[in-house]
Formats: sequence, C-alpha cells, structure tokens
Amino acid sequence: MPFIDMHDFGDMMVAAGFATPVMDVEKIRLTYPSAHELIAEARALGGNPRDDRARSLVSGARARALLAALERRRDAAGRIPLTFEVAYGHAWKPAPKSATEAVISLDRLRAGLGVRRA
Repeated sequence: MPFIDMHDFGDMMVAAGFATPVMDVEKIRLTYPSAHELIAEARALGGNPRDDRARSLVSGARARALLAALERRRDAAGRIPLTFEVAYGHAWKPAPKSATEAVISLDRLRAGLGVRRA
C-alpha cells in the first residue's frame, strides 16, 4: 500500500486551523514465519483500508496467489516482512483572535479637539 507523506498530514493540520505542526515518521518492520500468520495479524490490526479492495470474498485462486506472492518475499532468515509507517505529529491551536478595543476618556478626547469645558 502507498504511504501518505508526513508533510501532507502537516498540511492537513494547518488547513484545520492548527499552527506550527511538527511531524516525524517511523518505519516499523515486522517479520512472520508464515504468510497465514502475517495475514491474521494484518487483519487484527485493521485489515485492508484500501478503497479499491474487493468488496466480497476473494476466490480461492486469488487467495493462493496472495499467499504465493508473500512466500516469495521471504528474507535471508526465512521470514516474511511487513513494514508499517507510523506518522507522529503535534500542533497548537491558536487562541481565537478577539476584536481589539480602546478606551479613551471623554476629557482626553475634548483636550485633543481643543474643546473647553463650560
């Protein structure tokens, strides 16, 4: 699956009204002894979030093709890797801007206009 760039997350936070986002990313690589264990854990972690995924059960041929593709990815230690990218971020929500207000005494205003009290 393609990963969303962490900078895009920062841009989304700015668009939502947050200020000075700080982002970081970490790649986590897990390995599994079998394709079945990898699929079981991926399902437990949230399954397949892709929008273009099959909406029904896959055929036996497709399931076997997936298992075979995963088996071909075994590393030198004989394990099947799965990599996650986790994006971390924080930002501040600025205080709402309030209308500014100035208070000028009537005496000061009169003095500035050259008006004398009667």
